[in-house]
Amino acid sequence: MAHSFRHLFPCLIGVAFSACLLLPAAQAAEADTSPRIDLSRPNPRPAYSHSALRIGETGTAIVLVQVDDGGDPVEVQLSQSAGFADLDQAALAAVRHWHFVPAVKDGRRVTQWTAVRVQFKSTGVETETAEAEGAAAEERERIRVICKDGVGDTGSRIPGPKKCLPKWKWDELKDNSQRDLTTT
Repeated sequence: MAHSFRHLFPCLIGVAFSACLLLPAAQAAEADTSPRIDLSRPNPRPAYSHSALRIGETGTAIVLVQVDDGGDPVEVQLSQSAGFADLDQAALAAVRHWHFVPAVKDGRRVTQWTAVRVQFKSTGVETETAEAEGAAAEERERIRVICKDGVGDTGSRIPGPKKCLPKWKWDELKDNSQRDLTTT
């Protein structure tokens, strides 16, 4: 019996080695994903006060969320106002307590920014990850969050703080600065 095992041992090593080579390829074949709202867990609805509803406050807030590798929000920022401060604050407060499915890159969960659309309508509040399936590729690119180090004029050689904004906002700032240069 031991003799036949010695003949199989090189084969078993070869099979294990082949499986080890195929494992990273299988992980890499897993699609990279962006964070998205975890619908399998309860998430608080943004508060839509009766007074806001009564006076007809409606609008869409876009909230940028940095989601850690465990699916928890690390940081939230208002990217686009709903047009009313109380609605913006309600959207930010709710999203801070939401649960997300984290982003996956190269088969591993990673911390990544995403954008959440919160619509306040006369019929209630609707929410979705702005990068939800079916959203146009242009919209996903427009709301993609870009973080830049040392943004801003600090008046010294010390770089300013890191600033994270959606691509459309960086484009707007770039356009405004180019416009300022051509008018001076």
